[in-house]
Amino acid sequence: MLVAGQLVAWTRGKDWLSTFNFHLSIVIGAGLVALGMLCWLHWRRPFEAQPDARHVALDEAARIAPEEQPKSVGETLRAIGRSRVLLCLAVVIFADYVAFNLVEVLWKDQLYRLFPDPRDFCAYTGRVTFWTGAVTGLGALLIAPRALQHWNWTTTAIVTPLVLLVLSVFFFFFGMYGMLPLAVGAGALHSVLARTAQWSFGGPSKELAYVSLPPDLQTHGKAFVDGLCPTLGKSTGAFTQQGLLLFAPTLAATAPYCAFIVLGMLLASMTAVITAGRTLAPAGKRAEAAS
Repeated sequence: MLVAGQLVAWTRGKDWLSTFNFHLSIVIGAGLVALGMLCWLHWRRPFEAQPDARHVALDEAARIAPEEQPKSVGETLRAIGRSRVLLCLAVVIFADYVAFNLVEVLWKDQLYRLFPDPRDFCAYTGRVTFWTGAVTGLGALLIAPRALQHWNWTTTAIVTPLVLLVLSVFFFFFGMYGMLPLAVGAGALHSVLARTAQWSFGGPSKELAYVSLPPDLQTHGKAFVDGLCPTLGKSTGAFTQQGLLLFAPTLAATAPYCAFIVLGMLLASMTAVITAGRTLAPAGKRAEAAS
């Protein structure tokens, strides 16, 4: 993100067509380099040794064990539905993605109003991408490890929806009162710090919650929460925005309705974090007593 953001911000041509062609050349070149590296790894990797017969026998025994038989989709969903922790994590991920995408779309609309030239628009988003990578790296290296050591699970996990809530309030306040530069700045800060909080606090706390689950729920629950909920949240945010545009003439006119939806989603996310924390607290005490 650091390199991509700086390239987008620095590579500005005389007109939009030349800038676009240069960016497209960078993307194609990076893709060819990645493809070449994958081909090199495929051709250069050493021949794999023949597996030990004892390992094969153990693998076969584990494969036919009744408790390890794959579950159907219905059984998996019922097992996930009986886990309060997984349901709370699903609500957190879904609500955070809906709120983030609603704010992101409105921010891009206001950013375009402030910078109608596509070159200025791309340069600004490039700088935001650069700072997202820089702040996320510092947060993951310096802040998150100390927070995970000294804070409990609920405090660590609630950082992400709390950051989204505070910055969303500033963004909607500036936007609805016509302070366009301040609204764009608040939206940029929202984009940077929301991703930083998600990758530095939300992700690690979510992985810690998986550890407390049974082995089968760890696999199926992670696939459900990490695979389905983000996509469902993004799709819900997009459909919500499209539905509001049926009754509002512009994206800016949908801001008051989006503000209420974002507020409701983030309050639901924080409630789910607190509920999951109360469920995980007894498990953590039992683990400490056993150790």
